[in-house]
Amino acid sequence: MSKDNRDAQLLEQLEGYKDNEQALSNKRLYLYFTQMAKCAYCGQPLHIERLGTGDYDVDHIIPRSYLKDDSLRNNLVLVHREENETKGNTYPLPAQMRSTQMQQDWRMWQSCGLINKEKLSRLERSSELTESDKQDFVARQLVETSQAVKLVRDLLKLFLPDTEIALAKAGVSSDFRREMVEFAKDSDGHVQKDADGRPVVCRLLKPEYVKCRELNDFHHAKDAYLAIVTGNVLHSKFTSDPRRWFAGRGDGGSSGGISNSRNDIGREQNNLSRIFWHEQHAFGSGAVVWNTNAMLDTVNFHMGRDDVLVTQRTFMKTAGQNGGFYDQNIISKHAGSDSLIPLKSDDTRFADTGSYGGYRTLTNSHFVLLRFADRHGKECRKIVPVPLLYKDSNKALHAYLAQNSAANYELLCEIPFKSLLKVDGYPVYVDGSSSGLLVSNAKQLALDVDKTVVLKNGLKLLEKRKKDKNYTVTPYDGVDEDSNLVLFRHFVGCMLGGYAKRPSIDAPLAVISTPNAEQCFAKMSIPEQIEVLVDISRLFRRVASSSSCVDLRPFGDARSMSGSTSVPLALNSSKTYKLIRQSVTGLLEKELDLWELSGDSKPDATRSYTQPVLSDVGSAVVTTASATANAVSGTAYDDTAANTAANKTADVVA
Repeated sequence: MSKDNRDAQLLEQLEGYKDNEQALSNKRLYLYFTQMAKCAYCGQPLHIERLGTGDYDVDHIIPRSYLKDDSLRNNLVLVHREENETKGNTYPLPAQMRSTQMQQDWRMWQSCGLINKEKLSRLERSSELTESDKQDFVARQLVETSQAVKLVRDLLKLFLPDTEIALAKAGVSSDFRREMVEFAKDSDGHVQKDADGRPVVCRLLKPEYVKCRELNDFHHAKDAYLAIVTGNVLHSKFTSDPRRWFAGRGDGGSSGGISNSRNDIGREQNNLSRIFWHEQHAFGSGAVVWNTNAMLDTVNFHMGRDDVLVTQRTFMKTAGQNGGFYDQNIISKHAGSDSLIPLKSDDTRFADTGSYGGYRTLTNSHFVLLRFADRHGKECRKIVPVPLLYKDSNKALHAYLAQNSAANYELLCEIPFKSLLKVDGYPVYVDGSSSGLLVSNAKQLALDVDKTVVLKNGLKLLEKRKKDKNYTVTPYDGVDEDSNLVLFRHFVGCMLGGYAKRPSIDAPLAVISTPNAEQCFAKMSIPEQIEVLVDISRLFRRVASSSSCVDLRPFGDARSMSGSTSVPLALNSSKTYKLIRQSVTGLLEKELDLWELSGDSKPDATRSYTQPVLSDVGSAVVTTASATANAVSGTAYDDTAANTAANKTADVVA
């Protein structure tokens, strides 16, 4: 085929994706067009219908054993598989791949804007990588460049002058999560090695590493744990300046220096995820900071835990929307002038809301618990929001609180936003108020690995269909009717079990827990099932009250918004109400019974905490660097040290 005909064919193929730009996010298809349908190593034609076969490979120009760079723009090319096998794990490219014709093709791609100068430079380079190049590769993956992160480090140094603060890049722990493997072991439990001294890969790590942000908040703690594990190892090995390590190990020794030998294990240490395949030693002292055989099981254990303590920062608002005391949108006089606030309280011309309209929704600063007697003399208790407008005016605030309770009321305690409240033992966070107290779920849902994978794959499928409404489900999406039904039944079991006391669960539970609902679910298509599962999952998540609803219409019910989390402002005498004051870590807490509080037992404003029963909390949280190191190495954890640290933290916060 002539060049002109091939170019015309390529343009025609590209035109076919004009209305389906999402498809071009596929790596192979993107590289196919940016390389003008030619192999980047030999220049021979590539065929679009063979992109999904094993005939072509996406290759790293600079191998990952030197540099972790998966960038399409800088380091990935589409090549014939045999060309990739010829190149192997070497760099620069073999001389025959840097022929005059290929260099002309590369430069033509660059001049057309199809590849950038960096990729062209990597393709054309003929000189061996220098030690300086290799040092830069490692430093690029280790050294934090964000000025914001460096400023935080400097601020921490001001408060903790005797503490060494190590910066850990998020990408390193992410790579560990994705690429860490489990190794084959002999009968004595030792990792087996091949002829070159490399560990023999047995299989990918156990899937405790599955991460699903939409499931619960545990991933924050697990990300932090991995950052500590990987950051401690890398900081101990390379020090704060990776080039120092190279200078100290320039002989290419076994502690990690880079050798020019192709078979030397040291070269794998440029790829930081591979570092954890080998025993690692601290720079200078030589102490073991990572031993795969001894420490991997410990990391696996902690990553698989579902007893993470979750806390939220409580606060009182000092300003509303755009700094105002109420919703800044002006409401028309026709919306009901009796409930409106005058546009200007100090100007009588605008005091008439029936003529000029006004503002409606007051911004609340916090909440208070009031005790008063109703008209029959019965004691009542009520949680009342405190508008920011009245917070600093005793007279106006007294009138407002009296209007919402009784003339003679007693203020028992203040309740900040995001306070943890247990209603009949069920934990919720205080979010706001409307006709009732708006709360969000504080009971974290934990799923086993298989069910987590189903939910995560389902969310990915919905994202694909959002971008391409014609996308059809394939076996590679990892979702099927049977797995969806298992997860649906599990959700129903959760609603009947641990979440049975969740506020406003009754209406969705009455519909979803019926045999008819399961039959309806089984008849849905896979995408419809996924949408329902994601919808139901909101009942268990920490989301705003308005988002904690489920659409019951797929089950034949007319309600589209059911299950919004709220509780009445007035306390129900048949229910228990406990306000939980927590330290930052959640290790220490104080429980206040809202029915037992009296004017003589108001909570101390300085906040006092008690150690919760560990069986109730589920676990101790490691809060010191030494305790963290012990957690990784398997050393026994001392609760006393953690409690002391947590007490200090609570004191600082208070």
